[in-house]
Order: sequence, then structure tokens, then C-alpha cells
Amino acid sequence: MKKYIYLIFLLTVIMLVETSECSLFFKKKDYFPAIPGSEYIYRTNAGFDTIIKVEKAKNEKSPDIYNFTTFKNDGINWVSREVYKISGNDILWLRREYPTFTALLSPPEKIMMKEAKIGESWSWKSNIKNLNSKCDYRIEKFEKLTFKNKNINCLKLKIIGQDQDVTYELNRWYADGIGLIKSITIMSTKTKKISITSDLKEYKLNK
Repeated sequence: MKKYIYLIFLLTVIMLVETSECSLFFKKKDYFPAIPGSEYIYRTNAGFDTIIKVEKAKNEKSPDIYNFTTFKNDGINWVSREVYKISGNDILWLRREYPTFTALLSPPEKIMMKEAKIGESWSWKSNIKNLNSKCDYRIEKFEKLTFKNKNINCLKLKIIGQDQDVTYELNRWYADGIGLIKSITIMSTKTKKISITSDLKEYKLNK
């Protein structure tokens, strides 16, 4: 009898893990924490740092929209601003703002998920006329990266895309509760190839 009771208990636990009720027992993963007031500093292979600050977007129709603003080393002069919307579990890229102009994503581009699983994949294609822009996403595997002398288990996301005459491959590594740890971008044209690496140097979550 005890054997059957234990088996029923085990099956119940498995069912809970596979459903939303598992949050009562297990902490949910969050590979893209959009916490206003948080700050990330990345070191590029060009030898300079970029600073990304997270803030809640203002004057937006939806409350779940956040700005990820990239600053120069001084932390004052901003270079670009990525505007994201959290729609359920999906992270949607709405637009990229520059000091002089704004580039819209139509339809909004899904770039990641707060909770993600190995093997998940999706595609995006611009519906803007005369704009040849598309990409394919796939969450490939877990990999351990070293940050602050500690090994961190990260999800690796691969993106293959095209933007007009430029083809690109992006590899991104996300850590639960932190966000983006590392990225490698390779852009190619008919005449040249550029590789950009960015590693997390410091971060501060505003909890």
C-alpha cells in the first residue's frame, strides 16, 4: 500500500512540474529580468565598455514596456535605446531609438522568453515594404560560462538572419536571474566580415 501511495505522490509532483502550479514549489526561471533601475556593463572586443540601463517606459499605451538604453563609457551620453514589451512569457522588440531617428520593428520581433527550453525555435520577418529583413531563432543548449570566477549555467540562443545585403549570426548566452552574459555577433557582406564580442563585466539588479 505504501508503495502505491509513494507512486501517486511522485506522479503528482511530476504533473505539478509540468504545469503552472509548480511555482508553488519551484522558483520560476527568468532569463530576461526587466527590472527598472538595473544596470549592466559589458566589455567589447574593441576594448571599450558599454553601459545598459533598464527603465520603465513612459507615455506608452501598455504598462509592460521597458527601455534598455545603451550609454557610452561616461554613462551620460546615450547611443541607442531598445524598447521591449513583455507579453506573457515573450520578450518583444518594438523599436530601436537613436538620438536622431527611430527604427520600428513591424511586426514586433520576439527576441527571447523569460522562461525558455532547449529546442524551442521561432522566426521573424519584417512586413515593411522593400525591407528585406528576417531571422530565425533557436535555443540550442546549456553551456557553462565563467563570470567573476564562478561557473554559470547559461542558455545559448542562436540567431541567423539577413538585413538587406547583410547576413549575420548572433550567439547569445543568458543566465537565470541575470540576463545576457555574453554575445558574439558576426556580420557579413560580399566584401567584408565583422565580428563583435561583448562580455558582461559588472551588473546591478535593482531588487
